[in-house]
Amino acid sequence: MPRTGTTTKQFTRFSFPGTVADGACFVKALVRQEDVIVLVAQLQNYLGPSVTNSWEDIAPRVIERLRNEVDLDHLGGANPWWKFWDRSAVTNAVIMAKTRWVEYYPPSTGLLANGSIAEVSLSPRLDWTHTTKEVLARKFDIQTSFFNV
Repeated sequence: MPRTGTTTKQFTRFSFPGTVADGACFVKALVRQEDVIVLVAQLQNYLGPSVTNSWEDIAPRVIERLRNEVDLDHLGGANPWWKFWDRSAVTNAVIMAKTRWVEYYPPSTGLLANGSIAEVSLSPRLDWTHTTKEVLARKFDIQTSFFNV
């Protein structure tokens, strides 16, 4: 069961631009008070641009879509008392810094028959740490069912 103050958004066919053709993937986001966890999964029977090769296009579009559908300003924290009048929106960079990214290839969608899951670091460079759903669930303090597509 999600913690109080969480919002889950799911996009079953999230579009993104590709080099030759537009791509699509599955996206699920868990917006919490302190961070956002985003699962990006390759679609079954899909022949377009891969999730792995499209992070630079997918990540900012996911953040922008979430900003349009969910209030993310709480991720900026409280303003110092001397800036109580400053109500400017939190920047995408602040939100990106508080977002945890997960790449998931369900069974039969990638190179491994049993599928794969990895935490993706977008900064300072793209980096994948392959692991298991159970390890990520403990690390992010969520249920393993979040990773179900």
